[in-house]
Amino acid sequence: MDWERVYVLHQKHFSDTRYWVDLIAQNYGRVSALWRKPKKTLNLIPFTPYQAIWESRGQHRVLACCEPTGAPLSLTGKALFCGFYINELCERLLLIEDQSPIPFTAYEQALHGLLVDEQLERPLRYFEWQLICYLGFEFSFTQEGFSGAPIRAHVRYQFNPRVGFERAGAQVSALTFTGGSLLAIGEGNYEGDGARILKLVFRQALRHKLGPKPLKSRDYFR
Repeated sequence: MDWERVYVLHQKHFSDTRYWVDLIAQNYGRVSALWRKPKKTLNLIPFTPYQAIWESRGQHRVLACCEPTGAPLSLTGKALFCGFYINELCERLLLIEDQSPIPFTAYEQALHGLLVDEQLERPLRYFEWQLICYLGFEFSFTQEGFSGAPIRAHVRYQFNPRVGFERAGAQVSALTFTGGSLLAIGEGNYEGDGARILKLVFRQALRHKLGPKPLKSRDYFR
């Protein structure tokens, strides 16, 4: 195979000199490979652009070579924690060796967003939405999920991870939203209550895909 652009998502010891490495690759989605660390070689570093070559040996992939193509992105503080969160989402949800370029492009853009954007929520929400769409669960902020009827400004809605937004009736809670707020998000207005709604809705959507096992990276934000 040709050199492939990758980032390291996670690595763990397999033996004294060998590691299992999870990568996100430009043209192969998530790749899990066994890497024998050469002597006098530094560990593979997350948030660093690499080029890699791997080969198949039986049912496993073996990382033949992995070389940095640039310096590590200098994520610090909360931006670093957000990077760990994105990495864990990729580990848990990306398909193995799927030939869609969407995850890699979204991943790289999100990392650079964390590096330069003071509002860390924006690159996080961007990546979450790209991941939700990649997983085949794109929903509308302007139409009801089941009926397809237009969302109305003065009606309250709740989010159903299986279909999208549906009417909440008279129920009022932190997990119900006015149609006006949803319509504003649909028009690209994320100010005011929009940021809170996006966070809650995307968290529900991803939890539906992740299952009951909690994300370890969330512990960093406590």
